[in-house]
Amino acid sequence: SGLSKLLETDGSELGKGADHKHRSAPYDRLKLAAAWRIEHPALWDKYAGGRKTVATGMQRALRAGLQRPTLQVRSHGAAAALPGTLRADSAEEVLLHGTSPDLVLSILSTGLNEHFSGISSGTAFGDGVYFAEDAGKNDHYVTIDAAHDSYSELHKRLYAHGVSHPSRVFYLLVCRVAVGFHVRTKEAHNKNMKSADTGERIFPLMGQKVVTRELSPISGVEPPVLHHTLLAENHTNGGPFRYREFIVFQNSHIYPEYLIAYQRFDGASGPRA
Repeated sequence: SGLSKLLETDGSELGKGADHKHRSAPYDRLKLAAAWRIEHPALWDKYAGGRKTVATGMQRALRAGLQRPTLQVRSHGAAAALPGTLRADSAEEVLLHGTSPDLVLSILSTGLNEHFSGISSGTAFGDGVYFAEDAGKNDHYVTIDAAHDSYSELHKRLYAHGVSHPSRVFYLLVCRVAVGFHVRTKEAHNKNMKSADTGERIFPLMGQKVVTRELSPISGVEPPVLHHTLLAENHTNGGPFRYREFIVFQNSHIYPEYLIAYQRFDGASGPRA
């Protein structure tokens, strides 16, 4: 299925890196254990409005003679196997967000909140919501939901009506994101980051203060249209990231469409604790 395809990643890279929230015994693949389609009409209405705003901004940038930045998103092919088409007018993509069990219910209720950015995983690229196109990156930020707990409100909602807790699972949100007109950086941990393509500021300067909760305007578009997404590609020490990150600063540009529970396996051995 498309959801299983979204978990396909380079197994030799799994479990590596200093930023893993939960360490497991060695593992080389991520396996789908359960999935839920999220039906949230109020969140969808908010996203539909946000997506339309992004499409309008893109249209104005194109009318101003700017070229739409090309973006080959790794998850695009798997997304094609899911219901519903992706809207080209807002550069809509399906992207992944890893989370912890204690945050899942809040996200399902109110959506992803950019105002809480950095609480669990830092803000190397500003105060937005962080996404990846490769589940290997999301796997750094998840924490384990080891066993069924009959007192857990999350478990009461997810593991009912014949759905049993698979044990040792981690959670990913599969989100529609109106990526829009993106700006690209090869830097990190730097409020004064510059666009890798134009050399212009990525975060706006308001008086003497750098604002990291929003992106700078697209040059040459009046009245101003702010960039919609930050694409982070490289590290400050000169080496490429193993994975790209997409940072979104407006939660109206995001709709969590599926919740995935996955397990870590080493070949046929697993799930890993």
